[in-house]
Amino acid sequence: MQPQASYLRIAIYSTVALVLLLFAIFGGVTGCKAYNRSQARADARNRVQITHIEIQNADEEAQINHAQIKAQEAEAQKRVVEAKGIAMAQDIIQKTLTPEYIQFEAIKAQERIATSGSNNTVIYVPSGTNGTPLITANAAKGK
Repeated sequence: MQPQASYLRIAIYSTVALVLLLFAIFGGVTGCKAYNRSQARADARNRVQITHIEIQNADEEAQINHAQIKAQEAEAQKRVVEAKGIAMAQDIIQKTLTPEYIQFEAIKAQERIATSGSNNTVIYVPSGTNGTPLITANAAKGK
């Protein structure tokens, strides 16, 4: 009976091993499914975090664009104010500007060129009386 007992033990051990192997396979399959669900949840959390970061970046970019627009609007407003100031100054100058004053300024400019000491060559072609530019009332008004 010895050989039958050893066959019986082998059969029992084989059955136990087969059952353990089936449990291991079942546990592995169940574990893979659980791992896959866990991985899917982790992926979803990561996508949520990435989306949150992208939203923050978009908000920051929008704030930067808004600040740039405000700066450009301020620069445009500054240029408008400057243009108004120049226009007012030109109106005041035009009201008091006389041909004699322009001749006086031309003579001063010629003196500055003559005494500047630089090696500039200036060719001056007189067009009015006394070598000064010819200024007429019609030319000053743009006619």
